[in-house]
Amino acid sequence: MTNAAIIADSSPLISLAIIEQLELLSQLYQRILIPPAVWDEVTIQGAGLPGSLAVSQAAWLEVQIISAPTHKSLTSRTPFSSDLSILKMAWPY
Repeated sequence: MTNAAIIADSSPLISLAIIEQLELLSQLYQRILIPPAVWDEVTIQGAGLPGSLAVSQAAWLEVQIISAPTHKSLTSRTPFSSDLSILKMAWPY
């Protein structure tokens, strides 16, 4: 049985990729959404690091632009911007 969707952060993506179990997400969820900041953190900034290649090749990952209402404290680029992106994507739920 699969669940409808999940919003994934970089840590579980990298961890599952390292142990070669990234495909578990696509088996458990119909849609795996990530914000652009997470994609950038794992595949661009993390290029060459463990898990980066596997994540970049996962065609079922959906990079989704954040359309949730923003709060001024959540709009600046910080070391935690990918985490903030996750929170903003999940806001309506």
